[in-house]
Amino acid sequence: DYERALNLHKITANKVFKQRVIPHWLPGNTQFWYRNDLADKAREFILVNAETGTRQPAFEHERLAEALAKAAGKEIRPDRLPIDKLKFTKSGSELQFTRGGKRWKCDLRSYEVREVSKDERTTSSLRPHAELHPSIRTRDETSVTFINRTAGNVEVYWVDFQGERRRYVTIRAGQQHQQHTFVGHVWLVTDKAGKTLAVFVATEKAGDAVVDDNSVHKTAIKEKPKAEKPRGESPDGKWFAFINDYNLYVRNLENGEEIALSSEGT
Repeated sequence: DYERALNLHKITANKVFKQRVIPHWLPGNTQFWYRNDLADKAREFILVNAETGTRQPAFEHERLAEALAKAAGKEIRPDRLPIDKLKFTKSGSELQFTRGGKRWKCDLRSYEVREVSKDERTTSSLRPHAELHPSIRTRDETSVTFINRTAGNVEVYWVDFQGERRRYVTIRAGQQHQQHTFVGHVWLVTDKAGKTLAVFVATEKAGDAVVDDNSVHKTAIKEKPKAEKPRGESPDGKWFAFINDYNLYVRNLENGEEIALSSEGT
């Protein structure tokens, strides 16, 4: 499989290379952005309007590259923007993204960029899971902030793809630790004696993993996992985005109508 992948890369060098689409739906559930990975490690970010059946660059790649290069003090190519986890404001005038493990924002009118301060950052609280299971392999980066609200030190372990524990860090009582990770990776928190306190699974949105009496109680209860929506489906269940023959489509799940958003892989 590895040799086959290498040969495929040679065959598709300098050509449009679309095999899948991971839509990130915007509020309102009519638009989404996705990252289009191209040959030679190039990439582009596309904004799609499912209602009108149109697609366009999510922003001006050259202007953002220029602004980031100025902020970073080094050259950044427009077709290799080192950003991820895009978030647009409702008005569409501002873009937030992750770069180098930090959160940034860009005014899409002036293309001024700056780092998002701690006070501006928003995270979600991760729900403790009832059962321990192996991590899932993904390439989607994220982060988890472990917050120890117990009376003693806690140990944090990454659960690898075979279900084995790998110790990462000790967090003192009342302290916290931010951990870079990937979506679907499983993290186990124990007390110093090895008793399980909480199990967390990293999500696409950076989250706080709070370890306290409440999380310990929830972890002890066997919960039936909720069925997850297919990855291409919009949160309101009205649209589904997918790739067919290297082209992007959206399907209206209410009437079954499919709209082609690209042709011949472009």
